[in-house]
Amino acid sequence: MKHLSSLANTARRRAACLLPAAALTLVLGSPASAQPLAQAGGIGPSAPDNLRCSGQAGPRDGYHFEAQWQNVATYPGPVLEIALDHNCNLFVVDTAGNQVVKYSADGQRVAALSLGARAPGTDPAAGVASAPDGTLYVADPGLHSVHKLSPAGQEIGTWKSCDCVNQPGWMVAPVGVAVDGTGTNVYVLDQSADTVTRYSPDGKVQNVFGSQGSGAGQFDVPKAIALDGEGNIYVADWGNHRIQKFSPQGGSLGQFGVEGNGAGQIHLPSGIAVDREGNMYVSDSDNWRMIKLAADGTPVDQFPPCASSGECGVLDGTDPGQFFDHNGVVVDGQGNLYVADSGNNRVERRVVIEVVNPPTAGLDVTGDPG
Repeated sequence: MKHLSSLANTARRRAACLLPAAALTLVLGSPASAQPLAQAGGIGPSAPDNLRCSGQAGPRDGYHFEAQWQNVATYPGPVLEIALDHNCNLFVVDTAGNQVVKYSADGQRVAALSLGARAPGTDPAAGVASAPDGTLYVADPGLHSVHKLSPAGQEIGTWKSCDCVNQPGWMVAPVGVAVDGTGTNVYVLDQSADTVTRYSPDGKVQNVFGSQGSGAGQFDVPKAIALDGEGNIYVADWGNHRIQKFSPQGGSLGQFGVEGNGAGQIHLPSGIAVDREGNMYVSDSDNWRMIKLAADGTPVDQFPPCASSGECGVLDGTDPGQFFDHNGVVVDGQGNLYVADSGNNRVERRVVIEVVNPPTAGLDVTGDPG
């Protein structure tokens, strides 16, 4: 399997993942039909909005839980990033229409929020995140800015790059954004400046960390950002083939993964999400798989499974639960996992559904002797 490691750093950074624009067409049913797996324990006030969807205590008597992959939406072109709010509404940046499209939890399109006009040839907007009050933040690498939209779609603020190279407030290609559960901390990931910047809701810079490199707290074309239930920050450090974890203040708390395609290994991670129990879900894009890591980085699972060590690169496909150049990932408080399967022009979802127990051996479906 050929990896991209041999490409020059400059070429990789310029090629960093702004894919062609595409419009969106919804094709599949409703998260409301799924019976989600329970999540243990509460979450702190800094937990992001998507983790606040209520869980379920467990399956009813006579039922059990099973996981199932579903196609949620298909597109005429790639989709890079997705977001959920606390009501499990899905947000997608429609780059062809230059808007953010909102879908309700039952899969209905309910709003299209315009991002305003832009010059032809300008790179499209990328990341999106929802604040507790419904405010949306959209990372726009083409305009070197972040848009702040009201729940009704009016632009109520634009955080533009200052004329201050390598100084706080300088933005080159912001591609990811995350908002904590208090709504007072907005984190913006810049894949070209190799920084994470924390803003207040009025756009004032509160903190900046990161630089180009391979050491702790350094990045090489970081692709995605996420928060856990305690407000800690996770960054998919694409060029360094790892996930890095930071405190809300930007202090380094560890890193997970090394380059490769075995258990616990990663090649070009392009998405990251963290569930209520601290498990990490990584879009291991060049190995065509999703990997699940425990809070300490121990490998837990991967989708789809590799045939054997060293053969993960042949798993790309179009079946449910297969991926091709996938990117953004988000998990809700019910344990449902959403993946932006970019190369297949779709969003996939792994839901945990309630299924009736099969009859015990020797009994018919009523429980009586067969």
